[in-house]
Amino acid sequence: MIKVKHQRIGIFLFLIPVSVIFLVYFVYPVGFLLYTSVMKWDSITPMEFVGLRNYRLLFSDGTFTKAMINTVLWGAASICIHIPMAALVAMILSRKIRGWKFFRTLFFIPNLISTLALAMLWQFIYNGEFGLLNRLLTAIGLSSWQHNWLGEMNTAFPALIAHWIFYIGFYMIIFMAYISTIDASLYESSQIDGATAVKQAWHITIPLIKPAFATAVLLSLTDTLKNFEAPFLLTGGGPVDQTMVLSLHIYNKMASYQYGYANTLAVMLIAMGSLMVLLVRTLFNEKEA
Repeated sequence: MIKVKHQRIGIFLFLIPVSVIFLVYFVYPVGFLLYTSVMKWDSITPMEFVGLRNYRLLFSDGTFTKAMINTVLWGAASICIHIPMAALVAMILSRKIRGWKFFRTLFFIPNLISTLALAMLWQFIYNGEFGLLNRLLTAIGLSSWQHNWLGEMNTAFPALIAHWIFYIGFYMIIFMAYISTIDASLYESSQIDGATAVKQAWHITIPLIKPAFATAVLLSLTDTLKNFEAPFLLTGGGPVDQTMVLSLHIYNKMASYQYGYANTLAVMLIAMGSLMVLLVRTLFNEKEA
């Protein structure tokens, strides 16, 4: 009994530093965010309590609606294109084809480069006058397809998503790590029974790496919610809010000294993230069951 009591005291003492850090760097900021979200605050004059007025403003804020739609669409592109592409490449490279180590490194390199450098690179590629993409289209006889990719209403948001969606290296590594834990005898047995590589992937690999899908989807959706640098550097949310996302909208409101309303938007971002986490966990738990 005394030993158990000492163990509990030891556990409690070890948890104190982490708990303090969690309270200071998460609980307090979120609490302050909730408090200021019901205030009119410009960081200069004293705060003024306005109740739920900031939340009511959300329904008349067209930019907020557009930012929410774009954030959801970005998340959908992540789930439907980004993650499946990473899983496919991981399954191919895990078969250790010729040069698989080279391609594994090649696909991961963009994750080591700063977002600023990548944004400048894609700004050169998408440039309407001398961009690499337009020059390539001209070279292959498709000059009629040229666009100011980041400046036109119909192409700005698809171009913004396309610049990011092929950077699959991080999630590819996650899938490859899970695939490496699968018993090789399963593939050998299925090969003896005449299973092709596609059937092996469908009936063996994919079912056994479902936890990797859950992890990758959760991390990818988190990235879409935090996505700020690329829209800010490439388009600034334009043209006419076509590429506006929630994090950039929050920044713009803070830049115009509307801190109370910006924190209301931040509360919505947290709520949206919590909902996504809940949906992903529920979906994958049901599949496992």
